[in-house]
Order: sequence, then C-alpha cells, then structure tokens
Amino acid sequence: EYVCLGEHGEDKAYTLTKQLLALPEMPTAIFAMSDIQAVGCISAIREAGLRVPEDISVIGFDDVQLSRYIGLTTIRQHLEQSGYLGMQLLLDMLISSDNVPPRKLPPLELIVRGTTQRYSGLV
Repeated sequence: EYVCLGEHGEDKAYTLTKQLLALPEMPTAIFAMSDIQAVGCISAIREAGLRVPEDISVIGFDDVQLSRYIGLTTIRQHLEQSGYLGMQLLLDMLISSDNVPPRKLPPLELIVRGTTQRYSGLV
C-alpha cells in the first residue's frame, strides 16, 4: 500500500503517479481523491506506455461531469445529503454533553465505468 500526499490538482497527481510507476513493485490500482487528480494519474500511466485499466486501474472521487465523458470509475457523493448530514453533526455536537463527536458517513455510490477491472492476481 502506498499513500501519496500533495496539493489538489492534476499536475501534482501526474507527478506523484510518475513516482509510483518508478517503484520496483508498481501499484495495480490508484484511488485518487478527486476526479481531476485521476485525470493526472491516467496521463502519467499512459505516458509510461501502460494501459488503463489493463495494467493499472484508476478510481476518482466526486463524479464530476468530465468523468462521464472519459469513462472514469468514480465515487459519487450526494452533496445535498452530505451537507444536511454535516449540519446535523454540528447541531448534535452543540447539543451533546459529551465531547465525542458522532461518526456518520455520508451516502456514497460507486460508479463503475471504464478505468477499472477485476485484479487478475488474486488467488
């Protein structure tokens, strides 16, 4: 497992992906924290002569309109529901007497498109 940290953007994701591709054991999949970052990852993978998803799968996050046009597998978050949940959490924290914030996950949905495939190395 590799975790790469950096500022948000296509260019930084491209640079970090190039570093991942130079490792002795390349990743079989990349989960980018946004669809825009995923575009940078895909650019670096293709520039290296590798194929998405045959060599490396890529998943983005947000399901922005661009992801539909390029066939990007992504995680869709329902922003209205996420905003409502955030408001509920804030109110719960203001009202609650304990100092432990409640943990609730916003609704997410995996949108499978053309940048992922089943990993063939699993036994």
